[in-house]
Amino acid sequence: MEHRDLVSETEAGYPYCQEQAATARRLEIDAFLTKSARNSEGTCVPVFNRKALSNARNCGLFVARIDSGRVYIEK
Repeated sequence: MEHRDLVSETEAGYPYCQEQAATARRLEIDAFLTKSARNSEGTCVPVFNRKALSNARNCGLFVARIDSGRVYIEK
């Protein structure tokens, strides 16, 4: 697996993901649409703002890139 820090057997193993969620909240990003780290055919949608689930709308696009183990998010 290319990004092992995205997969953990327990919640205690997710400091990397929690850091990315904190960054998304700070940038007011409601959710990500991404490939699944566990299932090559799957898609994940981590949601950072509960209102995004009940008030769906296109708010623009964000690009996330991984470089040297860090994720950079750009509007």
